[in-house]
Amino acid sequence: MEEKKSIVLNPWFLSGEEVLSKLSTSVDGLTEEEVEKRLNIFGKNNFKNQNSLDVTKLALRQLMSPLIFILIIAAVLTGVLKEWANMVVIIFAVLINAGLGLYREYQAETTLEKLTSYIKDRSHVIRNKKEMEIESSLLVPGDIIKLSYGSRIPADCRVISSNDLKTDEAILTGESLPQGKTSDAIKESSLVADRTNMVYAGTLVMQGFATVVVAETGKLTEIGKIADIVSNTERVPTPIQRGVSQLSWYIFFITIFIVIGIFALGVSRGESILEMLVLSAAVAVGAVPEALPIALTVILSAGAERIASKKAIIRKLVAAETLGSVTLVMTDKTGTLTKADMQLVAIDTLDMLLKDKTATQNSPRMSAEQKGVLTLASKNLDVLVQNPESEEKKWKFTGHPFEVNIARAAIIHDIPLEESILRENFLHIPFNSSNKLSVSKYNDGYIIMGAPDVLLKRSNLDKEDYLKILTWIQNASMDGKRLIAVGTLST
Repeated sequence: MEEKKSIVLNPWFLSGEEVLSKLSTSVDGLTEEEVEKRLNIFGKNNFKNQNSLDVTKLALRQLMSPLIFILIIAAVLTGVLKEWANMVVIIFAVLINAGLGLYREYQAETTLEKLTSYIKDRSHVIRNKKEMEIESSLLVPGDIIKLSYGSRIPADCRVISSNDLKTDEAILTGESLPQGKTSDAIKESSLVADRTNMVYAGTLVMQGFATVVVAETGKLTEIGKIADIVSNTERVPTPIQRGVSQLSWYIFFITIFIVIGIFALGVSRGESILEMLVLSAAVAVGAVPEALPIALTVILSAGAERIASKKAIIRKLVAAETLGSVTLVMTDKTGTLTKADMQLVAIDTLDMLLKDKTATQNSPRMSAEQKGVLTLASKNLDVLVQNPESEEKKWKFTGHPFEVNIARAAIIHDIPLEESILRENFLHIPFNSSNKLSVSKYNDGYIIMGAPDVLLKRSNLDKEDYLKILTWIQNASMDGKRLIAVGTLST
């Protein structure tokens, strides 16, 4: 089968008009006939393995162990020798070992399948000059998509037009902060993280809105390429697999040596060859540690259960042991493992800073003044509650990391959010990169939240206090802290 190729190469290097021309599309979208043709050429927009769960393969995989092979041979020998009790015990040991492994891996596979089935991605596209909603798997290169706040980007796309668009690309580039996007062409040699006119499959719109054209789908997307590399990675034995294999061969050769020695010694002393064969076979069966595979499986199952309690899924039991054998962790350039998450660690009030005092980081308690600042900030948030039907303490938020953290901190400190977050259109001026602040109505005045230096310029502090606060802002920023200021404006 001929490998699918891109319609347009390096779309970030071309202007928006050139990309549309190369993709044989327009802002009015593709026709249904053209979509059908491209679906036949490029296939559906997915890269996950669509094979159904094969229980037979999972079961056979449990038998792929040198120790299991020896046990099976031992069961055959005991059957030939009509040692039925021993044969039943050995077969029972093999079945228990395979059953435990099959149960754990089947449970992991079915859980992953269920998680996948819960996700039904849909996209707003323009086709035949009409905006419609379709399944993201039916997207093709050349489709025109409308993106807005909270949208999950379904394919690699070139930005045609945008308004203050920012996307969270942490899963692809490791950058924890949203990345600003424009429609301007950039140099051809730009790396993925620097392509400011491209948005990528799997990332999330954190701010603004845009019209984009699909450039790549399925396995040709950046995240699809990563998935393909991972799926084609050469599998190497884990430390426990190597150890068990070596032990199995040691047992095999030592047992063969002992059996041959016993057989030769008995025959040399005049014993019956048939009797010596029976005795040698019995020694061979007795030398096999049939309880070892079961013990290993039980131990690995316990490890998998502990990992599952931490909300992680182990697809293969040996992975539990492999994690315990890690001696080197490769981290990103900051020396930390990126979680794409920030936390509110301290609130410093104006009075505290003017008195050269700073708040204790991660303190579980807040003063009345600090709680007042957090309350004001919580009334100036543009976040989306994913589960508003749940009780407030169980709310899950999406939005700008700064604002999500403020919402979480407010809940932790028992500040009610329902009135401020669930009411619509309460922000008079939403935050954007130009103003660097947002404004909301509050009683007879306004709450202003934004960059500390911007709010400081608009304050009524005298020169001495102004310079003091400005110095603190500069020092805190140099220490790697992300700062946001909150203030009020009376009318």
